[in-house]
Amino acid sequence: MFGKIVCGFFGGLMVTLFSAWVLGPVFVLIPSVAGMGSSILFWGIWLAVMVISIRTDRTSRAWRKVLLISAGLCFLMPISAILLTGSLASNASSGIQLSAMLGTGGSIFLASLIMVVFGIVFLISGLFIGRKKAKQSSLEPAIESGS
Repeated sequence: MFGKIVCGFFGGLMVTLFSAWVLGPVFVLIPSVAGMGSSILFWGIWLAVMVISIRTDRTSRAWRKVLLISAGLCFLMPISAILLTGSLASNASSGIQLSAMLGTGGSIFLASLIMVVFGIVFLISGLFIGRKKAKQSSLEPAIESGS
């Protein structure tokens, strides 16, 4: 039970940070949503991850769910970077339009590269941690010990 609480706390913090990065442009682009609504949403995400991790049967499966959720959020980060930098570049004056386009392209590339690498790491480790043991197939012959 202690391991599930630790997973919910630290894994929830990780998922909350990734969701803040992914949902951040929404709160920047829509000012009426920002403020108290964003903090309630992030506390709700942390609480939801805490509940998910406590309700699982084993700690390793709780980490599996947290890592897979984090991988999904990492793969959504490039879309979020496109939204944020595109909206910021469209507000640039005509004199610095070229530099704004180069800067937004570089930041989109950097965010995409870093988050796709993180997403691959979280996905692979999430798929290997906490998986159920495969039962022996009826097609495979049983290996007798001591023969």
